[in-house]
Amino acid sequence: MSTATLTPEVLWAQRADLVFLTVNLSDATPTINLTEDKLEITAISDGKNYAATIEFHKQIDPEVCFSLFSTRLGL
Repeated sequence: MSTATLTPEVLWAQRADLVFLTVNLSDATPTINLTEDKLEITAISDGKNYAATIEFHKQIDPEVCFSLFSTRLGL
């Protein structure tokens, strides 16, 4: 039996010169593939497979991009 791949929640914010993407997954270490025209992300969280592909409208420069992983705690 195969496990279905789920789509994680993805938030998008944009300015004229910047794009911010947030992918919400708990307890996951994602695999990120960033090219000039798309972002591909895969991860396993809570035993479930997640994947998302985001195609950009214009090409970007992957060399000036970075990723940040953080844990958010609600109190």
